[in-house]
Amino acid sequence: MKKVNFTILTAFALLLLTARQVNAQTSRLQIIHNSPDYIIDTVDVWANSTRIANNLPFRRATQMISIDSGDYIITIAKKFSTDTTAATSLLKVEPFRIDSGKTYLAFIAGVVDTTQYATNPNDADRSLSLVGIDSYKSTTPTSNGTPRTEVYFVNGTPDASAFDLNRITGLTTKIANDINFGAISDSAILATGNTVFNLTSSDSTVFQGAFRLNTAPFAGKTLTIFTSGVQSSTGNPTLAKAMKVFAASSDGIVVELVKLTSDIQIVHNSADKTIDSVDIYINGLKAIANMGFRTATSYITLNAMVPLVIAVATDGSADATAAFYTTTLALDSSTNYYAIAGGVVNTANFASNPNGKVTAFKLFAYKGAKKLATFSKNVELLYFHGATDLQSTKITAVGQVQFLSKNDSYSDFHGYAVFSALDDMRFDISDAAADTLMVPAFANLASHQGKAGLVFMSGFKTISANGLGDSAKLFIAWPSGKVDTVSSSFAVGLQNLTIDKKSVSVYPNPASNNTSISFTSAESTPIVVTLSDITGRNIYSLSTNATAGANRLSVDLSAFNNGLYILNLTANNQVLSTKISVSK
Repeated sequence: MKKVNFTILTAFALLLLTARQVNAQTSRLQIIHNSPDYIIDTVDVWANSTRIANNLPFRRATQMISIDSGDYIITIAKKFSTDTTAATSLLKVEPFRIDSGKTYLAFIAGVVDTTQYATNPNDADRSLSLVGIDSYKSTTPTSNGTPRTEVYFVNGTPDASAFDLNRITGLTTKIANDINFGAISDSAILATGNTVFNLTSSDSTVFQGAFRLNTAPFAGKTLTIFTSGVQSSTGNPTLAKAMKVFAASSDGIVVELVKLTSDIQIVHNSADKTIDSVDIYINGLKAIANMGFRTATSYITLNAMVPLVIAVATDGSADATAAFYTTTLALDSSTNYYAIAGGVVNTANFASNPNGKVTAFKLFAYKGAKKLATFSKNVELLYFHGATDLQSTKITAVGQVQFLSKNDSYSDFHGYAVFSALDDMRFDISDAAADTLMVPAFANLASHQGKAGLVFMSGFKTISANGLGDSAKLFIAWPSGKVDTVSSSFAVGLQNLTIDKKSVSVYPNPASNNTSISFTSAESTPIVVTLSDITGRNIYSLSTNATAGANRLSVDLSAFNNGLYILNLTANNQVLSTKISVSK
């Protein structure tokens, strides 16, 4: 392939050109306007005194233009030009030699005034130019009768370093290697169909993103994939178009490659007081500054199918080298994610996990995060156990069928469960092994109808053994980034329970007008009996005192309608619940 000394860049769509009279040895030329200079967003192109492209927009391509062989002066002119005089001329390229029977590809690249644009890191000339090749093919041979697609790559970004283009569908294949601004790669043959590429720096350490292109509509044709626009907002005019990736076909059609992305919500849930506020870096850039404990971002859109280096540093950090934790994620573009910062920096200073889980600081990623509930009348909740010294939990919503948590220990996620969108929904948090209630929690789900959220356990069960950090509570992070407190803290030691759960009984059950509650208390203490309906709404309350030893309380049910109710017995923040049926 012979490269012609008249430069590069790219575009989109088709354009009708005036045909020239040709001889039997006619040649063909395609032009792509890829100069990101906003003052020439549309240009005319002249071959000697004939205008061969009229009002060609930025990121657009001509069809193949028939042209006689010979020497030409190619003039890039302002739009609406009527001749090639100095008043309209932007660039003249001479001599431009057209040989018989060849097909040429020419890119309009660079900018008119280089002082207004950022410099090129490889010192490439960014002035307005025309670049191309003289062995371009408008059609591609088939393979075993199946049409193929031939692909070239052009680096059309004036402020970018050299790029590599890699096909990552199936086995990774390098399409273009170390292509500087204004350069065109050799061609590569691709099978037709959905193809994913990634664009990287020449040493493959910096990923610009992954891009999808369906080559099926271009079977048997040639495509030129090119970067277009400026890479950085720094040093470039505010009107300059940001970098994107396009493909121009040999018949003048230009399409934008779809950049693959995924949305992720980040939650700071490390109760370690030494990192009460953190900075988060993504691929070396500070993405979130001074993120506080128990706060969440809204969903952030990140590049998918390329490595993302996530670094976490204490707040006020200067750059990513200050990070105390670094990990790499690669996101799937077909779904969303949660990323929850949890654990502690120095495990020796904190209580160990009762289930033997590692509690060192880590970013816990969950694939499949939802923003909306499947049904608009409900709320869907995903549970994450994030309290390092708390045993496995079982969490049930009173009057609901689904578990929020079931035998989940620290660092576990429990799959999404569907709940009614009710105000003051009650959740009972229990020890999963002993099945003893530790603390009740109340959430307002009514204001989040139709949404999905992340419920996360946060803090320490025993603050005295964990650097006097915050006590364990339950929270919900919503897609907007709003975080709701759900439960009161685990304020009471969980080993010395006032009421023996096994001693609690209700008789008769079912009952018509009266029932009795029997239980054994370890001490004399105030006690509260409440009844709630299946929606969690409290409809009865009795405050009294329990004595040490056996106790029996009577409950008047005469005003209750037939149905199922939840009876709650509370003493010293210990809550025991049981179901009772009223049948008259």
